[in-house]
Amino acid sequence: MKFFISAGIVRNIISGITQTGLDSEKLVTESKISQKEVNDQNGFIDAKKVCHLYDLIEASGHADFGVQLAEQEGHGYSVAGYITMNSPLIEDSLRNAIRFYGLVSNISKLSLEIKNNQVELIWSYQDVGSPIPRSMIDGGMFSACLMFQKALGIAYKQAIKAVCFQYKQPADISDYKRIFRSALLFQQPRNSIIFDASILSEPVLGSDSALKHLMEQHAMNMFKKLPEPSGFLEEFRMILRQKLSVGEANATIIAKHLHISTKTLQRKLKSESTVFKDQLSLVRQELAINYLSKSFSLIDITFLLAYSEQSAFTRAFKGWFNTSPSEYLKSHQSEFTP
Repeated sequence: MKFFISAGIVRNIISGITQTGLDSEKLVTESKISQKEVNDQNGFIDAKKVCHLYDLIEASGHADFGVQLAEQEGHGYSVAGYITMNSPLIEDSLRNAIRFYGLVSNISKLSLEIKNNQVELIWSYQDVGSPIPRSMIDGGMFSACLMFQKALGIAYKQAIKAVCFQYKQPADISDYKRIFRSALLFQQPRNSIIFDASILSEPVLGSDSALKHLMEQHAMNMFKKLPEPSGFLEEFRMILRQKLSVGEANATIIAKHLHISTKTLQRKLKSESTVFKDQLSLVRQELAINYLSKSFSLIDITFLLAYSEQSAFTRAFKGWFNTSPSEYLKSHQSEFTP
């Protein structure tokens, strides 16, 4: 599977390099990133090249570059960031961050775990053949922290419980203490930020529902421009779409139609950094929006997506889009062709 990072993020990195006083043109050239790739407004750049760029920055004596970049990005957001910061509640904000994270990169994945009255936002990185640079990890986590602080205001200090890093503790963690203002745990099983679960019902300060709606429309168009999946993954999804409507969307049947064993299917999906359950959810989301746009009834959509009952489909839809199918249809009516 090819891993990518949006050209917009790379432009922010280059701007950050310039602010450190380093020769950004020289470092970008050494990383094999072309100016054409950088200038492509809707483009994506090979994640290995971007990782190499981070390595070059760190080797130039700027191991804390991720911190500097996050503080620089705090003055403006990506489309995904604007949606996140204009969601009504913190729970909506977190779920939208996960939902739209794919517009930024597929080298890492955001997920959320809620248990024991705590919320854990987790960053999982893909294996790209070389270690993920520390400054890349820091950039994402510091940016999230600064967004949380803006969204929660004074409630942030009481809500945050700990910040966990997989790597060894750096010699100087003064910036970590200054920004996170929380317990810092290193050499942990995963990179994550842990909050008290009470924040989920807190409003996002300064959120603008109209701006969120506008950015969501833009984001849906951006999804259409993402790099195409591999030939195998596209064939798998095509068969999955076909089998959903007849209630045969399970791994055994899909594997049979691909002329491979279920075990081989699981292995191939793993090589694409995904699993059957996640692909089933993505295809259902895609088809649900398509069917709603064509005025299919909820009963028909429930059947076509192979749900046992309408309430199960409605629950799933709310989990994907933080709203019910009928509410989604009302708010996006102008986008759908009559």
